[in-house]
Amino acid sequence: MDANNGQILWLTANPSNGAASEAVTVVNGGAKGIHQGDHLSPLLFVLSMNILSKLLNLAAAKGTADSVIGVSSVLDMFYEMSGLKINASKCDLYVAGIHCSILVEIKLLTGFQIDRLPVRYLGIPLVTRKITESDCDALEQGEDKAAKGARVSWQNICLLKSEGGLGLKDLKTWNKACMILHIKNILAGEGSLWVAWVKHYVLKGNNFWNFNVHPSCSWNLRRIFKLRTKASSVLTAGTMKVSTIWEAIRDNIPQVH
Repeated sequence: MDANNGQILWLTANPSNGAASEAVTVVNGGAKGIHQGDHLSPLLFVLSMNILSKLLNLAAAKGTADSVIGVSSVLDMFYEMSGLKINASKCDLYVAGIHCSILVEIKLLTGFQIDRLPVRYLGIPLVTRKITESDCDALEQGEDKAAKGARVSWQNICLLKSEGGLGLKDLKTWNKACMILHIKNILAGEGSLWVAWVKHYVLKGNNFWNFNVHPSCSWNLRRIFKLRTKASSVLTAGTMKVSTIWEAIRDNIPQVH
């Protein structure tokens, strides 16, 4: 198999005895190998995983420290070929009937943590019985005390990179920008059937800025009318796009150099 050169060697099996009887070369036109979404990708994945599974089974057959070294060698080889590497700090080891000295040696070789059954995922035990309320305590309290609580405020994370943040958009401010864009469309009388419905059945010819909001109006419309003061200053400046509206209404801080 040479996926990088676009050539894959397939072996066809003889139905009578299962032995390989013929070799066929399939040429793939991609010069950079198999890409995501390629029709051959799932087939190659199954072939690769089958080989990896057999190699791991052979390496771990004896269940000794040497077997662990063999498994590590197989995973290292898989990492060199695929770029996928296991994170030892997130792996747990479950053992039974192994001497303490061998167990310590295995732990040193792998860096895995020794854990006890049942296996847990997100703190919840993976069991066949119905889980109880006590099984879900980890979701409410959290077992990892080091990760409990936010170390950085969401407000700081949503700052621009030039301001010391990660460049994420604050959804609350972005939602306000989208609603102000709705106001622009209502004033212009264009954009969608919803805009026509608001002008005909809600405003009924009244001025948008002076419209007295009735309690029967939907929650969404009440939120839009509540933004009229802020929308007035933004739209007066000629701001038309959501991104520029968001830039105009967000909190700006000095840039970090």
